Amino acid sequence: MDTMDFDLPALFEPVLSYLADALPHPLFSLLLNILSYALTLLYALLNLLAPLLSTSPSEWDLPTVLPPILTLLTAYLALTSIYRTTSWMIRTSFWFLKWGIILGTLVAAASWYIGATQIQTGVSSSGLVSHLASFAMDRLNGQNRNAVGGERMSRRGASHPLQNTVKKPKPWDSFDRHREWQYNADQQEPSESSDVDILMENLYGVAAQMLRGSWCRTLLHEIKELEKHPRGDWNLYRSN
Repeated sequence: MDTMDFDLPALFEPVLSYLADALPHPLFSLLLNILSYALTLLYALLNLLAPLLSTSPSEWDLPTVLPPILTLLTAYLALTSIYRTTSWMIRTSFWFLKWGIILGTLVAAASWYIGATQIQTGVSSSGLVSHLASFAMDRLNGQNRNAVGGERMSRRGASHPLQNTVKKPKPWDSFDRHREWQYNADQQEPSESSDVDILMENLYGVAAQMLRGSWCRTLLHEIKELEKHPRGDWNLYRSN
């Protein structure tokens, strides 16, 4: 018996007609295939058991027993394949849905935290990385504290409030006003550090907290001193 040429009994026609109108076409096709393979499996099992039960074991022959067994295995493998494929699709969909909700919640919480920080401090933000690094350092060492217990100086502290920023002059304004605006911008830029600098400073603090060794503190002190002195002042720093 070929499973592809198997016809459903007329008993199922009213039910299938109703389901064809009520269900989407892909779902109805899947249900129809499952029903066809299930009935094929049942009929193959009956065709296998009927001759075996009606005759003695000495009269069993291979041409009578082998076709129902092959049909039974074919229907069973088809049903197993449909079940595994459908269950994998459902699990994958729920996996994407779960992690999409988790990531969306984390992004929304991070956005809310950054927005609340900007509203409370009135300081413009320089990026998400610096906010996350500062948040991690506050949880590890305490509020505005570094790894050795001292006060952590934020390089953003000198940045100007948003309400005090000078508006950029129009192209038709005077040259003196453009020059004054450029001078103010140049004075404000050094006080605002990049995300990489802030992240590296926080990484130094995390490393010091993990190791807690005297050599690590000495190394961090030397690195900070090197950052303070440019190359031209290296000899002066060495002499001190």
